[in-house]
Amino acid sequence: MDGRSSRSTSGHSFGGSLVLHALADDTVPHAVSAVAISAPVSVRLDLRVALAELRGFLRAETLGQREHYGLWGTVPAVGPLKRRVYPIRGAGEGGAPFAYVAAIQRLLAALDLETAASRITTPVLLAYGTADRLVPVEQGRALAARVPTADLLEIPGATHWTTAIADTAITRAADWIAAHTVVHA
Repeated sequence: MDGRSSRSTSGHSFGGSLVLHALADDTVPHAVSAVAISAPVSVRLDLRVALAELRGFLRAETLGQREHYGLWGTVPAVGPLKRRVYPIRGAGEGGAPFAYVAAIQRLLAALDLETAASRITTPVLLAYGTADRLVPVEQGRALAARVPTADLLEIPGATHWTTAIADTAITRAADWIAAHTVVHA
């Protein structure tokens, strides 16, 4: 090695998409591995999808995270909620509750992950929940087929909110990072 540090990187949801895009463009210096959880290629949010995901948010495993993050820390960043923490949530015109989805769609279209995926050479763990209605597991399968170094983890019954906190995802991500991290003496 040349004395520079090597590292793993990760992201959930849109953050996962940004990680994948950065890997494709080789803008994550010295990345030795990555974990992308529920990384969207596109999103579709309507009332039916929102209600399905709300049911996922109200699951015991999600609500149990209050112990670690507090009540406000577990509230999903949607519509006007948490605009200061996630300013993209205020990007929609007219202040409609889900108007920001069009802004996210434009950003995802600009990332063009379906094309960029084939340029990724860093080992990547892709984790998707089979009950995710916002970013369906089919998107993960399509990305895994395009990323030559990808491993796909499908978490049965996990939603967009519960995939990142599922014991299987946490254990597998930690093992993935450990297996791909170079320790320098």
